[in-house]
Amino acid sequence: MSGCPPTAVCFGGVDGRLHAVTWDGRARWYPDLGDPPLGGGVVGTPVVTRDGAYCLHEFGSRFFALDLKGRVRWKRVFDKDRYGALPVATDFLVILTTSPSADQAAMRAYRPDGSLAWSTRLPDQAADPPVVADSVVYINTSRKLTALAAGDGTRLWTREFDNDFPGRPALVGETLVVPAAQAVYGLSRTGEILWQRANTDLDDPETFVAFGDLAIATCPGRLVAVDPRDGSTAWTVRGPGDLDRYSDPTVHDSLAYVFLGHSTLYVVDGSGAQTRRLTFPDDSVMAEYRPVIGPHPRQGLHMYVATSNGIAAVSLTD
Repeated sequence: MSGCPPTAVCFGGVDGRLHAVTWDGRARWYPDLGDPPLGGGVVGTPVVTRDGAYCLHEFGSRFFALDLKGRVRWKRVFDKDRYGALPVATDFLVILTTSPSADQAAMRAYRPDGSLAWSTRLPDQAADPPVVADSVVYINTSRKLTALAAGDGTRLWTREFDNDFPGRPALVGETLVVPAAQAVYGLSRTGEILWQRANTDLDDPETFVAFGDLAIATCPGRLVAVDPRDGSTAWTVRGPGDLDRYSDPTVHDSLAYVFLGHSTLYVVDGSGAQTRRLTFPDDSVMAEYRPVIGPHPRQGLHMYVATSNGIAAVSLTD
């Protein structure tokens, strides 16, 4: 699910369609991206830019670009290099990772017109979407973290983690905070390890997100904020219920929004204080998906959450 300018929310469906819904809940468009005559298939979470929406279809074998009216602008079909990760957007490019083999990965960057800006091979397999910060693309692969220039794909550096598996990092100031299975790492912008810390508050986090002067991550049952200076825990928010159901945090303005547990969403400020707690009916939301935050044209700030058969909107205006 992703915001889709100027006045809609986009999400992929299991019906082979990319759906755009207005802020008021009305269907705007929903083209079937499956092959005729049957159509159908699974559409992944889209990424939205000022030019339109981009999404993967059928487990990554097809990549579509649509305009803001839901018309397909172009598509790319990949019979051999299946895409294992969702696309991410820079100011002028959309970047994806591919899986040409079981032990190798690649990355491609496309311009809005569908032309290939650059492509490069990666040191080994990649399962997560890359992270883009300050014109640098960071991609975690098995036991490695690689930085590339977003503009042309030039490899800037690769850092190997001998006995650990890095996750998706967050750039906080001048420090790249990297989650891993056994520790949290702080790297410089040039890839040098500044510190390494076994943080007992984190249980195998997969993704860090920059939140003010901290890096935050979710793991079973809690949201943890880490100080980028040394990896120590700044604060922890714990949630009840099903510990295996939680989302990565969404940061909007000065607040973080995160599902912890079966159906409870927490809104947290930079000090870790809970400013709001929302409980949804059981099984009504899919807590594994990040909420989308955006302004409603007439009714203030809204939050959009994934449900088992679509999306739901929640007003955040007091």
